[in-house]
Amino acid sequence: MRLTTNLKKVSIAYILKHNTHEIYKDIVPRLISLLLLIGLVTVPFYYSSHIIPMWMQFFSSKIVASSLTFPVSAGVTYIIGNSIYVAIYYLEIPFFEQYKVTKKPWPWRTSARAEFFEKLKFTLPMLAFNNYVVVPCVTLIVVYVYRYEAKTTIEEMPSFLVHLLQICFMVLCEDFMSYWGHRSIHHPYLYKNIHYIHHKHNETLSFAAEICHPIEFVLLDILPLMTGPLILGKQAHFLTVAIYCVFRLTETMEGHSGYEFPWAITRFIPLSCTTEYHGFHHLTNKGNFATFFLIWDSICGTNQTYYE
Repeated sequence: MRLTTNLKKVSIAYILKHNTHEIYKDIVPRLISLLLLIGLVTVPFYYSSHIIPMWMQFFSSKIVASSLTFPVSAGVTYIIGNSIYVAIYYLEIPFFEQYKVTKKPWPWRTSARAEFFEKLKFTLPMLAFNNYVVVPCVTLIVVYVYRYEAKTTIEEMPSFLVHLLQICFMVLCEDFMSYWGHRSIHHPYLYKNIHYIHHKHNETLSFAAEICHPIEFVLLDILPLMTGPLILGKQAHFLTVAIYCVFRLTETMEGHSGYEFPWAITRFIPLSCTTEYHGFHHLTNKGNFATFFLIWDSICGTNQTYYE
């Protein structure tokens, strides 16, 4: 794979051919990736008779139970996932370090250490504000204004095929919204006043995935994540939505982690972005707007990373 700072339109067929080659050249870790993905989608489904009553015992309102699916599943995933990544960063175990996207040391191990921690003093409070102020406000709007409601009983749990197709639909909706939102916010005015905060960390770190201006957090993080579930409404079950949220947040952390783990949960999926792909966007602030699939970058010619 070659990196270039020149945007190049590459056909989806071309990308798919070489992306498929990348998937199957290291088949063992890719199979681990596939097993992790299958486990995430199937295990909660088949244990739904235990999970659903456990969740619903806390709520008398279906609307509240449905709406809290977003912040709880995303928040728990973000906290657990980043705790694991921070431990990996700190310990620098050779087995994991071999998968670093770049050979450069982590910023806290260089002479730029003071500058890095100065950035954290600015960006971490914004991360806290987004998660503990913005998220509750959006949740209240979803509950009391939009009155979002999903299915909440064991009897309403769909067939596995419908469950799987709904997750795919939600992922595609999020991918479409994220690409065009991300591309739009790189307009010079929006970048200068809003998006520059996310790019303060030009190195990719898992916890930096949600560090952004509150307006961007709503329009590019929360809204795309919720688009699919809001469209499906009562056609989807809250457990299906929760699995989708966990999957999407896991992929976001992987994409910003700075590691190209071959067993990462999306690495078996054709046309999926890699950590290197998104990391190159952070290095150049140009192109590679996709967050999940390579489809829209390929169609619109905004690829910087392509296969030879």
